[in-house]
Amino acid sequence: MNKVFISFYNKDIWYKDKLLEINEEYNIFIDKSVDPYDIKDEDNLTDEQIRVKIRDRYLRNSSITIVLVGRETKNRKHVDWEIGSSVIDGPKNKKSGIIVIYLPELHWTNKISTISPSINVKKEINKTRETNWVNWNKKNIFNEHPFLPERILRNIKNNEIEICILQWNDIISNTNILREAIKWTSIHKDEQKWDTSIPFMRRNKEN
Repeated sequence: MNKVFISFYNKDIWYKDKLLEINEEYNIFIDKSVDPYDIKDEDNLTDEQIRVKIRDRYLRNSSITIVLVGRETKNRKHVDWEIGSSVIDGPKNKKSGIIVIYLPELHWTNKISTISPSINVKKEINKTRETNWVNWNKKNIFNEHPFLPERILRNIKNNEIEICILQWNDIISNTNILREAIKWTSIHKDEQKWDTSIPFMRRNKEN
């Protein structure tokens, strides 16, 4: 079973706790998350020092990072640090795969649809709701997904990155969606060629 770290803006902690409740009932992953205030400000460190510290201290032994995305998530530096640290091979721990879950406040429509490179994830979503699948146009990713953290957006647009981007209401209706997404991400995480040279956010942005 995969070990999962959950990255989120503190305001959205209810969703993190709910996800852990669901996991307790359905036994989908092993939780390796930390409390929301465990990761301290490290502004005196270089980007590389931050990456290694977070990768090998807070993300240790986890192989999947789930990013809970609401309206303000992309503006939080600690989320950026957690994503950027997840996708490096640290001295002690190898890189993780990334899964995005859009929270209900974003009101994501079927016109955009759930993005997933996994056929099994799409099959599970089709059991939950009727979906008109659309092609993932990486050229328009900034316009179609304005709330994704910029580090994920830029990697999707410019590099050979494929990740599962799911909707909260779907995984609540059908937990197999998340189970299959974790399975696919774990298998293919080493294939993802993340650009780790993008500078870390040094302060939270205005909402």
